[in-house]
Amino acid sequence: MKVINNAGIIIDWLFKHKTTHETAGVDKINLASLTGLKAEFVEVEELGTATYDDVQDYINFFGDRTLLSGGAITDNGDGTVAIASLTAWSAISDSETAVGKFFDFAGGNTPSLTDMTTNYIYLDYNGGTPQLVVSTSILTHGFKLDHLHVGTAFRDGTETHFHKPTNFELDLGATVDMHHQEEDLVHRVDGLITTETGTRNLAITAGVLYEGLNRHTSLPFDTSRSGTADFNEVNKLHDAGGDFSVKDVGKSVHNTTDDTYGTITAFVDSTELTLAGDTFPDGDENYTIDFWTYHYYDGDLGPAAWVEVHGATQIDNAQYNDVATGLANFTANRYGVSWVFMEIDGLHFHVVYGQGDYKVNQAEEAGVPSSLPNIVTNYCALIAKIILQQGQTTMTITYPWTTVFTSSLATDHGSLGGLGDVADHDYALLHNGTRALSGAWDMGSQAVTNLNMDSGTIDGATITSPALNGTVTTSGLTMPPFTLGGTVTAGTNDITGVGTLKTARLTLTSDQLEEHATNGNAGTIALNFNGYNGGTTRFRDVDIYNGKQTRYGLFDGSASRFTVDNFGATTLQGTINANGNAITNHAQAITDNAIVTVDGPAAGAPASGEYAKWTASGIEGRSKAEHLSDLNVADGADVTGSNAPQAHKTSHQNTGGDEISVAALSGLLADDQHVLGAEAVTAVEAAGVTFDENTGITIDSALSADGKYDGITEDGIAGTSLFFGLLVYLAVADGRWERAQANDEATAFGKLGICVLAAAGNGSATKVLLLGKVRADNTFPTLTVGAPVFISAAVSGLIVTTAPNGAGDIIRIVGYGNTADELFFCPDNSILQAGIITDGVTVAPTHDAVFDVKATADAAQTAGEVDADITTHNNVANAHGAVSTATASKIVVRDASARAKFAAPGAAGDAMIKGTAQTITELPALTTGKIWLGVGNRPVISDLPGIAPGEGHINIFPWNYNTIGQGTWVLSTTVSTALWQFFWYTSTSNDGDELDYKVYLAAGTYTIRLIAQKQSAGGIVDIDIDAVEIASFDLYNGSSLYNQMFTDTGNVIAASGLKSLTLRLDGKNGSSSSYGAIINGITLWRTA
Repeated sequence: MKVINNAGIIIDWLFKHKTTHETAGVDKINLASLTGLKAEFVEVEELGTATYDDVQDYINFFGDRTLLSGGAITDNGDGTVAIASLTAWSAISDSETAVGKFFDFAGGNTPSLTDMTTNYIYLDYNGGTPQLVVSTSILTHGFKLDHLHVGTAFRDGTETHFHKPTNFELDLGATVDMHHQEEDLVHRVDGLITTETGTRNLAITAGVLYEGLNRHTSLPFDTSRSGTADFNEVNKLHDAGGDFSVKDVGKSVHNTTDDTYGTITAFVDSTELTLAGDTFPDGDENYTIDFWTYHYYDGDLGPAAWVEVHGATQIDNAQYNDVATGLANFTANRYGVSWVFMEIDGLHFHVVYGQGDYKVNQAEEAGVPSSLPNIVTNYCALIAKIILQQGQTTMTITYPWTTVFTSSLATDHGSLGGLGDVADHDYALLHNGTRALSGAWDMGSQAVTNLNMDSGTIDGATITSPALNGTVTTSGLTMPPFTLGGTVTAGTNDITGVGTLKTARLTLTSDQLEEHATNGNAGTIALNFNGYNGGTTRFRDVDIYNGKQTRYGLFDGSASRFTVDNFGATTLQGTINANGNAITNHAQAITDNAIVTVDGPAAGAPASGEYAKWTASGIEGRSKAEHLSDLNVADGADVTGSNAPQAHKTSHQNTGGDEISVAALSGLLADDQHVLGAEAVTAVEAAGVTFDENTGITIDSALSADGKYDGITEDGIAGTSLFFGLLVYLAVADGRWERAQANDEATAFGKLGICVLAAAGNGSATKVLLLGKVRADNTFPTLTVGAPVFISAAVSGLIVTTAPNGAGDIIRIVGYGNTADELFFCPDNSILQAGIITDGVTVAPTHDAVFDVKATADAAQTAGEVDADITTHNNVANAHGAVSTATASKIVVRDASARAKFAAPGAAGDAMIKGTAQTITELPALTTGKIWLGVGNRPVISDLPGIAPGEGHINIFPWNYNTIGQGTWVLSTTVSTALWQFFWYTSTSNDGDELDYKVYLAAGTYTIRLIAQKQSAGGIVDIDIDAVEIASFDLYNGSSLYNQMFTDTGNVIAASGLKSLTLRLDGKNGSSSSYGAIINGITLWRTA
């Protein structure tokens, strides 16, 4: 039978029955109405009659096991990875003739990956039940036709590096891929040029790597990049000078201040990056983006192992890897080698320490270490070799694609071992000069050229034609005239002979120049300098200079006189004797405070001494008394420059008038000496500050930024940890500042303030704003201009914009909003307590009930007035509404003695009483769930009409507990949690740590929900109601998961009433390290 589809393609799906059906003369079948047509019934073109002739045959031979779609990989953080759902095709068994099938895989987690090793992840068809399998060798499953390669991962503890392979569609492609991976797991084909930058930093260009047939690109790196975060924003890095780019996405960032790491997930602009976590919580930490991981082998560890050092940015020029002990210091001037490897993913790179304390040729010939870390061997490509001398900064960098890194025999004698063995090297001279000659060295007729001598002697020698550029110490040398390019040092010896020492400058290193000759002038110096000009003697002068070539004096040989240069200065150590001659043409400069003594005594210049006085006729001798008289200054008066104001003290101080005219001042006095020192300060403190009309204290009109304040402050001591913006009260018990809270009367009354100086804990210094303006954007809620702000009942230390309404909460206004984020802090001393005044229906205060207090109080009688009325029975009707006889709506009447008593009901709606003396004890006794119901003017017992008391939803902030049964519980904050970022946790983390709460529950069925954090140290939390466990939740997870919801339903409360709800640590998961609990909230709601 022939079958034709809508496109008119003829196929023979009953080929094997062709002879009996093809010519049957019946109608052909339209494929549009067929379902489930198999590939084995669809023919392909063939030559003659081929063995394999249908679509299924074609797919079986030419199809390849392949991942078609899906299969994304994520890190579970516990040594496994998750493979997402996928579609695939493979043979159903490991046979070349096996049928190939399409199939879907729902996804799942791998088995535990081998740590510190590359793991190969495969999807095994497994006879129709696909499963994930893992091996540490690619050969384990690589050639199996019913196994699909879905990922490669390197596990490093709980961190995993991974990638998903390219989806190949032909088995040939997979075979080629396997060939390349076995031949060369990963290799560089372009870019990845490593150069030095900064100080021992590395710059690496972007490049291309191949892993088999998989092409990977790498990002550029520059490890000299660093910066400082400008401010904190959750999961962000802000730096105005960051010069970020889209090429940073995928890299890691290192918070070098806290030594933490994060991953860059998105580029915003050159000043902002998005991170996977909140890596910079303070907003002012230092960071680096491009860095590497250093590796060295330490044989001292137990067992010996490779050691990783993260966050490196500079090549080490001080140490190398001694595999027996770890890192060791270089010998002076030796060389080290570093090997640079790039990861397959192109997002990280590694440097392996060289394993030798090399000489230069050894460093050049050193090959790649035979043993390398697994991540380097199986997940990286070698991209550079770096040679750096000990203590130096200039690097030699070579590349494996231009230089073959292999070790060879040394061709330089200096690189051989045993150079210190004298017996084997009698004739060897060390080029570093550390081996001395043991005998004289006869050069024969050969010359020694380019000889530098730092020490030693040349005895009995004649040096010919020397041109010396260093220091020569002479000791018995016979030397012809020579040109000296350096310094001649004679030491303690003499330069003798009749020769001439000609020099442009003679520098003395001692403090004397002595004549050695006995020419009748022993002990004197004869300086004979002849000046020449064209061979003619022109002068014989001696000039004296200082070290900067400034001439101080000269001896004029032609005039036989010594003169002091007019641009020099001469300091005399004694007197000048003019030998009866006058000193003329001289202007005497006398420095400040110097006195010319005319005839005074030699020592001390007492009061009777004589001093100079300048007159029209010249200097005139004057006594001290005469000078004091001339100056009109009393003997003993202090008129020095530092005490000038005291000279006028008696004439201006304490005169009875204003000592300083304030009106004449244009600014503030900067020195209290000008206002008579501490006397003025004391006077101001004693008298206080008085302002003139239309003046006063002015505070800032608008605060400029978060964390600013202005107003009246007070220094104090904190009683607990405080941060900026917290509302605090002064504790009476110890005079320390604690956090205020509306549901705690003792903390809401009395003296309040806003913390403006953070305190680390109890006993730390702090500063408190008592009145003024303050901004605390991270602590305050959004404010409404002019609206009041109250003490929070939910969280201690916070302010809220809505008055608290819990029973007993203190309602106290502490200020008003100036702007949406600026508070005018002015605590009100008018205080209300919620739940004391109610509207008669609910237990919560209402607006009308609270603000009707004044009206009620105005109309109420005083206690004395009421007592007087009751005692004297005056105006009883007004006081009690009583009348003489029972009247409708009047329930109190006067008896014959004018005493008040209950009246019988006078009309419908009057109080339900019996006779005139009905009491509560006479009413029918009530049982649980029953009420009194008026029937025929009599109370009868009745069922509750359809409703029960109690809340529909109850939300509990865990820090608002009733009692702590066990352990220490602490309130803290983090940006990662719900409920205003606050959480409540046990710091002791002991089994049995317990919190107790009081909650009213009506009879019914409840759902309970716990909001908490899962963590590796999480315990098991039980929730009890009246000591009966109703729910249990496990808070363990291998990594931290925030804001996790745990729900338990169907919890029955049999009877309404006030219940004890207990949260208790009860054991832990076997994988957990402790009994920790981090709680954000507890909620109950009634479902029936």
